[in-house]
Amino acid sequence: MRNSLTTKTRHRKGSLEDPSEAEFRAFKKMLPKLLKRYEGEHVAIYKGKVVGHHADVRELARKTFKKLGYVPFILPKVSQYLPTYDFPSPEEF
Repeated sequence: MRNSLTTKTRHRKGSLEDPSEAEFRAFKKMLPKLLKRYEGEHVAIYKGKVVGHHADVRELARKTFKKLGYVPFILPKVSQYLPTYDFPSPEEF
């Protein structure tokens, strides 16, 4: 069995991408509608569709794994502000 974290899928241009990239693009496209219904909650996105929502991300993960099994999905928080991450430069080590 292949590890879903390393599974790549083909998209329109024929290149390989991580499945979570496609899910995140779907999330961003749906965000205006999601904000009206689920703002402040986490949503489970699988194959470009919302398959669950919950305020507690751990509970949503538990329910989503139970429903779908071990397949690639994302659990972003619905907010008008997308998170940013700061990573230290390698020179700092």
